[in-house]
Amino acid sequence: SWSCGNTERTAKVLQSVVGGDLVRLDTAVPYSGSYNDVVDQGQHEVNAGFEPELKPLPVNVADYDVIGWDPRGTGESTPVRCGTDAQTDAFHALDFTTHSQAEWNALTSGAKTFAQQCRQASGALLDHVSSIDSARDLDYLRYLVGDEKLTYLGVSYGTYLGAMYAELYPQRVGRMVLDSAVNITTKEPPSQQEVFDKSVHEFATWCAQPRSHCPLKGTPDQIVDQTKGFLDHLGSRRLTVRTVNKQAKLSETDAATGIALFLYLGRQGYQQLAGALSAALNDHDGSQLYAAAGYMYG
Repeated sequence: SWSCGNTERTAKVLQSVVGGDLVRLDTAVPYSGSYNDVVDQGQHEVNAGFEPELKPLPVNVADYDVIGWDPRGTGESTPVRCGTDAQTDAFHALDFTTHSQAEWNALTSGAKTFAQQCRQASGALLDHVSSIDSARDLDYLRYLVGDEKLTYLGVSYGTYLGAMYAELYPQRVGRMVLDSAVNITTKEPPSQQEVFDKSVHEFATWCAQPRSHCPLKGTPDQIVDQTKGFLDHLGSRRLTVRTVNKQAKLSETDAATGIALFLYLGRQGYQQLAGALSAALNDHDGSQLYAAAGYMYG
């Protein structure tokens, strides 16, 4: 079913039946005019995978209405739940950069406990949140708006979802843009560590340029060493962070995840990353990196 709100200029697809239970799919359609205008102009389905801020789409969408949705299990769609906030914080507080068998045992035990909490809190929903399920939801959205073929933009994980849709419904694929594709071949992809190192070096090269006004000082190699040294230090001594509601500890994993969020944005995120790193390195204030990590964790 559809409900349209003129004030928010959105439309929402609400229901999909899964495993005998109703599962809500939250879908927003920016529009100006009537619902018929949305159908007549054609649709452009978007799954960005990760989109921390509104940015211009990398394609000309002047002739499309852009439809975004929260894939099942996420956001305003029926969400996967994994215990209390305190239990989730405890999972994220685990040391994911293990250096001993004891640390590895603690990590695996904590991960198993967290998985059990997810099963207890979410029940059968966990059996119906696969990429195949989401691809079928995407086809349901195509059907609801009345399009014979799907026009789709997917970024990061969204590229896998688009590829899955094309595998399931090749005859219904219209125009499809898959940007920053994940590996869907049998070839071994570059490790995330390799990609992370390359991205950090690119950031450091930018940061070392005088016109960048980067608060971190030194050559590219020195800036990389400062960053890695900071992360290594967190491996043995976490940084206390004060948030609005609590006091927390910034771990090596949290900091690396927070850095990754800014690197995900490319050059657009460099100035923010420089500020976050400068605050952590020079002022012992890891709040920006902690908040960025929290955004990535969802």
